[in-house]
Amino acid sequence: MQFSDLVKKEFNFEEYELSRRNETLVRRIRQIKGDTYTPTAIKQLVEEIFVEDSGLRTDSKRVMVVITDGKSNDPDTTFPKAIRLAEDKQILRFAVGVGPDFQSAEGRQELEIIASNSTNNTVFSIKNFNALKTIQDQLQAKIFAIEGAHGSENLTYFKNEMSQEGFSSILTSDTVVLGSPGAYRWSGGVLLYRGDNETFVNITIMDGDLRNSYLGYSVQKATRSGLDYYIVGAPRYRHTGAVVIFQRGSNGTWENRQRIPGEQIGSYFGSELCTMDVNGNGETDLLLIGAPLHQYQRFGGMVLVCTMSPQGNFSCGHSLRGAEESGLGRFGSSVAVLSDLNGDGLSDVAIGAPLEDEHRGRVYIFHGESGGIKLQYSQCLEGVKQSPSLTYFGQSVSGVMDVSGDLLTDLVIGSLGMVTVFRTRPIVNFSASAVFHPQPIPLALYRCHQVVEPGSLISNVTVCLRMASLAPGNLGELKANVTYNLFLDFGRQQGRATFLSFARKLTTNRLHSTKMTMCEQYTIHLSVRHVYLPSPESNTPLPSQNHYCQFH
Repeated sequence: MQFSDLVKKEFNFEEYELSRRNETLVRRIRQIKGDTYTPTAIKQLVEEIFVEDSGLRTDSKRVMVVITDGKSNDPDTTFPKAIRLAEDKQILRFAVGVGPDFQSAEGRQELEIIASNSTNNTVFSIKNFNALKTIQDQLQAKIFAIEGAHGSENLTYFKNEMSQEGFSSILTSDTVVLGSPGAYRWSGGVLLYRGDNETFVNITIMDGDLRNSYLGYSVQKATRSGLDYYIVGAPRYRHTGAVVIFQRGSNGTWENRQRIPGEQIGSYFGSELCTMDVNGNGETDLLLIGAPLHQYQRFGGMVLVCTMSPQGNFSCGHSLRGAEESGLGRFGSSVAVLSDLNGDGLSDVAIGAPLEDEHRGRVYIFHGESGGIKLQYSQCLEGVKQSPSLTYFGQSVSGVMDVSGDLLTDLVIGSLGMVTVFRTRPIVNFSASAVFHPQPIPLALYRCHQVVEPGSLISNVTVCLRMASLAPGNLGELKANVTYNLFLDFGRQQGRATFLSFARKLTTNRLHSTKMTMCEQYTIHLSVRHVYLPSPESNTPLPSQNHYCQFH
């Protein structure tokens, strides 16, 4: 509200909330001139603005800032009446006097009447309106400190006022865990809600190393040998980042068990966390720590892989990376565990790199292996191939839902203004067998120990293919076009046998399914160029250089 001898409402809380561009509400204000009816302005502000019809939330803290450039000459309303109305609604009041009228003791006294608890720095006296900038930071800090300060005398000390509670979160069977990276001057921590009990967990409020560390930027839970651990990221700890592991002690309090430090300044190590049960036995095997701003040669971003021991300790040795020549790709901005994609019974991982490919983004798939995770990615999903207009593809990833209803986990990838759902393809296993009859092929047939005719049948081979689905699903019979090649005497320059078609190589195409075993029988024939056989009546030996059979 603006006032002189008139009081003009400029906008209320509801109009501010509904406005798409709040700054326009302020820019349209034009100063009115006249006398100074300060008590009337306070009275109307309380009665017209601090009401639910104007958008006031009943449970909110209430603050009034009175800026005046002259002592009041209000003939209608007195200060005691106006101040009583404000105090009845528990409105905290700040008074700012502008100009020479408030340099005197009398002018200072009027400001103290307007303000609440003038001993707590709620009164300001400045020479001109330009000087408002000099007190802006002080006034802002005092107002911000009101929410959650619970009557603290020091209104400039931040506890939970800027905590950003819920910046990260996890839900367990009995606890809601919310990260609060801004708590206690951005030292941070996590809040645990179990029933009606609330617990704040951090390393220590007075730890100077932890100040501005953003502890609680990310949070995950690990379980090992029946014990629970909370893993909390602090990406600005000592500028290199850190991950802190908390464990509940015997007395019920949460204790700092281990700290995993980052190594590179500005890497934002710990900004993304992911715990992984690789073999599905209900116990945590791996901790994946994202450092999207990490720089190494031509790689941008890194995910550190840490193994969890049965005793609950983490040892970190390997790291995952995306494509080369993506120094600003921010690989590791998002990390998500996926259900088994390739049918090997082990969990897999998706990692986002939203700034790769000129900010279009990519997502990488890594397969789990016994005791860990494969360091080479198996698939790269590119945002530009889904839609040329996509940007920041991979900013968020999730792989816990079956969106398509085929009993296979699908991958959901977030980008700027759009979400893309990828269906998991069913995985099948092919097995092949070849049985010869007779087994083995008689060597006498091609060593000239007996009389044979070119093209004689020397063996039959039965080739069988079996296709089985590895991933459970409701897709029923799966079919695939199968092409396979048979090659006789593979690796030899000159072959000694052929198929019925007189060729050494045979290509076959068949439609195969998971509900049948496909078998085909092929005949193998002797291939002879020159056969030198001595006559039974002749005792003349053959030339030594021709005393052999040459096959093709």
